[in-house]
Amino acid sequence: MGSSQSQVRLRRALTMTDYFMLSFTGMVGSGWLFAALGAAGAMGPASLLSWVIAGIFFIFMIFPFAELGGLFPFSGSLARYNHYSHGVISNYLLAWAYTLGAITTVSVEAVAIVEYASYYVPQFWNSTLGVLTPLGLVVAAALILLFFAIQLIGVNIYGWFNRIITAWKILIPGLTIILLIALYFHPDYVIGKLPGGFAPYGYSAVFAGMITTGIVWAYQGFRQGLEYAGEGKNPQRDVPLGSILALIAAIVLYILLEVAFIGAVNWEAAGVKPGDWQDLASSSWQAHPFASEAMATGIPILMGLAILLLIDAAVSPAAH
Repeated sequence: MGSSQSQVRLRRALTMTDYFMLSFTGMVGSGWLFAALGAAGAMGPASLLSWVIAGIFFIFMIFPFAELGGLFPFSGSLARYNHYSHGVISNYLLAWAYTLGAITTVSVEAVAIVEYASYYVPQFWNSTLGVLTPLGLVVAAALILLFFAIQLIGVNIYGWFNRIITAWKILIPGLTIILLIALYFHPDYVIGKLPGGFAPYGYSAVFAGMITTGIVWAYQGFRQGLEYAGEGKNPQRDVPLGSILALIAAIVLYILLEVAFIGAVNWEAAGVKPGDWQDLASSSWQAHPFASEAMATGIPILMGLAILLLIDAAVSPAAH
């Protein structure tokens, strides 16, 4: 069939490790930098439950997609499966929706980089309105063009480059978790001993907040490995295994990040009443949550971590 023949021109260079890293990188972009504060602001400590529940939902979702990625190893595969099950018209509409989603992702990651950069270039961000300034928009547009150029490099070089980026994405969040928990951690915050308790906004917020706070956004990046299914050495084995392992690793990482963030809030330094998670989410921490939290501790090692986080704010979204 024509769609199968079109895959012959693609270089089959990716391994299971590459598929793991592609999926993991897709899930750990700007999401880890912002979602912890957003989730805490909407749910309080109960946000931990939201990460767990959403992760379980995505595990059930990823199994059929991962299996299809092995059976039909086509690049851009998520936009093509519908062709076989529902026909040309349905797939045409779905492919356009998927294309718009992919374009939006690039824009969101560019905005995330500029937003975090406003920590040291305040001219990029309007803190009153919570939007980019005209200068920030110009920089974000330039980043989008840069991302496009990177995609033209080619899958063989990109796969090698992505291994380095994924190692960075494991190192920096992991270091953040370890240092925050080891040096400035209040377990009482995590178990809900602040005013309002464990679920200050009710348990319904655990489900409603999955979409509004970036939790679903973070997990849906698993599809990135499937998009390169037609460029693997052994896609029947490597695509399902790499994608599923990446999702499990991302679930563990995000839960630990949320624990570390909730337990390391310096309420006095943030200028927020203890337990007022919504006010914290709309405070000056909004544009750069983990960096602001690390600086607020006043601990030299954590203040040094804040510098690494500001660097990561450019690396993680750029490699998404």
